[in-house]
Amino acid sequence: MLSGSAIDRFIAQPRAAPDGAPQRRSWVYRQVLDAIRDGVLPAGTRLPSARTLADAWDLPRGAVDDAYAQLQAEGLIERRVGSGSHVALRLPALPGQVAQAVASDQADAADAATRGVLLRLRALLDQGRMSTPITTPITTPTDAAQGAPEAGPVASAMRLRTGMPDTASFPLALWRRELASALAEAPIDAMSYGVPAGLAVLRQATARHLSLTRAMRCRPEQVMIIGSPRQGIELMARVLLTAGETVCVEDPGPLSITRSFSLPHLNVVGVPPDAEGFDVRLARGLAPNAAAAVVQPLHQWPTGVRISSARRQQLLDWSEQSGTWIVELDSLGEIVHDRVGPPPLHCSDRAGRVLFLGSFGALTFPALRLAYLVLPESLIDVFAAVRGLMGEHSSVAMQMALAGFIDAGHLGRHVRAVRKLYRERRDALVHAVARHLPPGARLGPVDGGTHASLHLDLKWSDVAVAARLNALGLAVQPLSRHTWEPRGLNGLLLGYGADDEAQIDAAMAALAAVLAAMLRAGPRTA
Repeated sequence: MLSGSAIDRFIAQPRAAPDGAPQRRSWVYRQVLDAIRDGVLPAGTRLPSARTLADAWDLPRGAVDDAYAQLQAEGLIERRVGSGSHVALRLPALPGQVAQAVASDQADAADAATRGVLLRLRALLDQGRMSTPITTPITTPTDAAQGAPEAGPVASAMRLRTGMPDTASFPLALWRRELASALAEAPIDAMSYGVPAGLAVLRQATARHLSLTRAMRCRPEQVMIIGSPRQGIELMARVLLTAGETVCVEDPGPLSITRSFSLPHLNVVGVPPDAEGFDVRLARGLAPNAAAAVVQPLHQWPTGVRISSARRQQLLDWSEQSGTWIVELDSLGEIVHDRVGPPPLHCSDRAGRVLFLGSFGALTFPALRLAYLVLPESLIDVFAAVRGLMGEHSSVAMQMALAGFIDAGHLGRHVRAVRKLYRERRDALVHAVARHLPPGARLGPVDGGTHASLHLDLKWSDVAVAARLNALGLAVQPLSRHTWEPRGLNGLLLGYGADDEAQIDAAMAALAAVLAAMLRAGPRTA
């Protein structure tokens, strides 16, 4: 443990905090994170109280409280009743330990594969740089410098639907206030198409959000605001890949994303994940010349598996050695229930090969239709040029409202609230499965997110079970229908984000009754 004088030196070191509440929270978080990473605050060190640190650094106490809460959520500090806050005794891998801030000259230097992309699209890139709408940002008063199928009212009311957050807990009144403010304060330019890469104010807010929730270091210029993860996939396919090239996808996985790669005449190869996540050795055997690999490292959809540390490094090594692009899908990466999640692959990317794809709709409400890409430095301009050519722009007013919502701290508070809510509902699902279902039904990993895979013995057809449950108002999906190639998978995909504990328990009781009835009717009921 640090001596008092050492703690005093850490507190007293001259620092210049930025203005603005969100920037201060992010700044405090980074000061403590860097001190932990650099060994200035070793494991077990008792931290100064939020009040002490706030007074010493001339900050509002709320900025320190919020930063401490985020560090606690990521497993970096422990807050003990009666004894204060301490650096965790068992620290997860830190981004700075995996790859010390990559030098700017390395980040700017494109490797051979990147140069190939830029050369192929050079004419378009040059045209884009000369085009005023692509390079001229819209300034606003605040500028300082997976998806679920469409559904109507009936389908949205069904229980256990995947891809649905708890919209009832979303602070709608605060959102309406930010949206009204955005519409009232928007300059005349906001009535135009907007900037293909997204408003600067939202790109800045997104970079801060990722710093606080995912420990990512990225410049706002690397962030591109898009309408949905599927739109991001289609954009990446247009920019990075050419007809006939091969893409590795996790199988089972989101078929809408897989089909987005198959439409432009790309070869899609399914790679079944195992207990350690994406199987790099198998992928290299099936597709030795793969141009891209699409992975979900934190909690794979639909299996829930998390990639192991060894596989994580193998994947990054493969990408660096072969020039394979890694598309990192991060649906609900902010929601982790038990084990502290590893930092994104993007944090360890030394070669500029990882493109990080996330969504705000999964955290808030699906109708928001705002997601984001975090790009390697060398691809920023060409992505903006191609998106501008496609005529795609996200709503300027919605972008302004979301930026205000993030900067006011509303999104951060909502994330902390739903983390607790979703953990309670996950626990309710685990208990209900144990209480109601027979031994032939078992849950897969449920460490994060808002869905779970329930694996069934082959004596029950998952398609037949799902059909019976759908008729009862339960929107479960058969796992066998989410494979790119036949895999012999048999089970159900359960979403628990939008249902309370009583509804989850009743749904598992209904499932138990269906399974019992099918057994009485005969084996493998079709």
